[in-house]
Amino acid sequence: MGSGNVMGGAREARTGGTQHGSTPNRPARLATALGIAGLIPFAAGAALALLSDDAAAARAALLACGAVILSFLGAVHWGLALASGPTDTRRAMRRFAISVLPSLLGWAALLLPQASGFALATAAFALLLATETLGPLRAGLPGWYLRLRIGLTLGALVALAIGAPIGGGGPA
Repeated sequence: MGSGNVMGGAREARTGGTQHGSTPNRPARLATALGIAGLIPFAAGAALALLSDDAAAARAALLACGAVILSFLGAVHWGLALASGPTDTRRAMRRFAISVLPSLLGWAALLLPQASGFALATAAFALLLATETLGPLRAGLPGWYLRLRIGLTLGALVALAIGAPIGGGGPA
């Protein structure tokens, strides 16, 4: 946390992190704004899957968005592994190994029939979030990032649930 006391920690939690005392963390605010903007394709894809005459195409676009974002989320951990110091080799190796799984799962989701692809993408988002918040990837992640990830992942999961095909769903 930015401060060494409980009150400073509470302030950091409210402001999304602090730098230099009470100045809000600008990168955290920018990341939050960009993250929320990143939900626009999810919301649009879900809405189009419900309302469009070409629901299959809308679902394909929504699933592709999910695959791209899964790759992005894996890249966060690739970057953290690159930035880890030489004394933290074990954690870096774990991060490198885990960082490629989201993109591989997203790619596989695109190759499956839509219903199965949506299920795989949904599971990948949920498992990555669980690993980040409860598991070995939590170390080194700032609190504001974890709070942001929870909200953004819930938004992505809701959109995937809304847009998912009912039944077999046909090819991706």
